[in-house]
Amino acid sequence: MWIAEKLIVVNSGNRREAEDLAEDVLNDLVSRNLIQVAKRTYDGRISGCRIHDLLHSLCVDLAKESNFFHTEHNAFGDPDSVTRLRRITFYSDNVMDKFFASNPKLKKLRALFCFTRDPCIFSQMTLLDFKFLQVLVVDIPQNEKQHVTIPNKLGNMSCLRYLRLEGGISGELPNSIVKVKHLETVDVRKSCIMIPSGVWESKPLRHLCDRDDNRNMPYFKAAIKETLRLYPPGPLLLPRVSMEKSTLEGYEIQRGTIVHVNAWAIARDPEIWENPEE
Repeated sequence: MWIAEKLIVVNSGNRREAEDLAEDVLNDLVSRNLIQVAKRTYDGRISGCRIHDLLHSLCVDLAKESNFFHTEHNAFGDPDSVTRLRRITFYSDNVMDKFFASNPKLKKLRALFCFTRDPCIFSQMTLLDFKFLQVLVVDIPQNEKQHVTIPNKLGNMSCLRYLRLEGGISGELPNSIVKVKHLETVDVRKSCIMIPSGVWESKPLRHLCDRDDNRNMPYFKAAIKETLRLYPPGPLLLPRVSMEKSTLEGYEIQRGTIVHVNAWAIARDPEIWENPEE
């Protein structure tokens, strides 16, 4: 997301170098205790983080003072100040269309975050014609299970680089998504979204993430079990980083220690699997 908003830029323009630089910046923030690591990948890289409440409040206040972004709940802001905004977050239902109707000069938005229950959210966006939008995040509560119609006009957002759909969203991305020339990331989280096959033809696309709850998929679990059973243990020693001081089988594990887990042995453990040798 930092790269999509061009907050991280390298002179060469190389995307890989930009991602490495972004990771270095994130690790630097962690080392300065400005953010806390909430989750890591199997190889120790940061995949989730959080920020202290006091520091979060300070960042929000500074962002408002500098007009970096605007958060909209129910009351509309001062038109003279919001017309210069490039980033807006919505937390209310059926308020976005009214907000933009009262502030028609906001079509040059760069980032839009919507946390809403409104199933017509995309129709409102396309009517407003955000041609300069680079980051779009739509999050509907997972227990709502809203069927959302995503119109073809989404393909008119030619500057869109980062698209994230999360929560109780069901529907399908239009084929016009392939026409978005700068789209680099499509991130679907806990949603039932059909993605057109033509998206693979998109040359700038670097990340296509479908983060559904795979643990509830019986065939997927069976495929994992069979893979772990057939493959030798050598390549299946998974490194994990201990997040805190702990004790494992009588051994004291210090915080930050890399522990290699034998996934092959786990795959044959009868306490975990029923008839693991079958």
